Amino acid sequence: MRELLRYLLSSDGQRLDDVAASVRKQWGSGLRSVNPKALEAIEPELIDASGERESARRWLAIAVALAQGDYATAVKHLIDQNREVMVMRGGAAPWVEIRDGKLHVKFVAEAGDLPTREDLSVHWIHSYFLDSLRTVTKELEA
Repeated sequence: MRELLRYLLSSDGQRLDDVAASVRKQWGSGLRSVNPKALEAIEPELIDASGERESARRWLAIAVALAQGDYATAVKHLIDQNREVMVMRGGAAPWVEIRDGKLHVKFVAEAGDLPTREDLSVHWIHSYFLDSLRTVTKELEA
């Protein structure tokens, strides 16, 4: 999600439909590496981590949209999530909004290139979390 948000932050003034089309061109008709069912299984943990059910449901909706290739919906939910995070941080303005069908960016990113579809499954920003993630995943699958 981080890379998608960075991409959005470099898309000031672009139409939502054009942004979604660019993501589709890069990532294809849906991300098979995103497993919404697996995320649904950890919904209680997402609720505990975020402190609210709506945030957890929003992350699940983002996962479903990415898996289905509905990038416009994923972008909308990601922008909603950013807005809610900024509210929780004390009412600061969201980094990006959609107005009149266009993205209006308030916090511009330096680089916003999306990783390729092939690179997504190995594109870990903080790889030191992988062992913990694998352990939790295996426990939940069992």
